[in-house]
Amino acid sequence: MPTNFYYVYALKDPRSSPAKPFYIGKGTGSRAFDHLVNPDRTRKYTRIEEIKKARKEPIVDILV
Repeated sequence: MPTNFYYVYALKDPRSSPAKPFYIGKGTGSRAFDHLVNPDRTRKYTRIEEIKKARKEPIVDILV
């Protein structure tokens, strides 16, 4: 019987203190980290690019 473990995660902007979440998602496996390497044309990815241009990396926080 296959088991799927889902989790809830936040992508946070490290340019503020404390880091503020800008995206909340649900996923399995490496889904939370896929946003950082698979670009798309969303506001979420635009924010990720802005963070990277500031020479920082978005924080991936597994919430549940």
